[in-house]
Amino acid sequence: MAQADGAEGLLSIRGPDGATKYENIVSNEGVSIELEQGDTFEIEVSTTLTVE
Repeated sequence: MAQADGAEGLLSIRGPDGATKYENIVSNEGVSIELEQGDTFEIEVSTTLTVE
């Protein structure tokens, strides 16, 4: 089991053959997924910082 939390991001799970098995937009509510042996877990997160 893997959990990911972020302001907003793209979570992708790829199998050993490189094909996308699961893809979801991650929000601050979080997401839970199951990984199998050989899967690749990828998450891209963008963050905006404003300085005043």
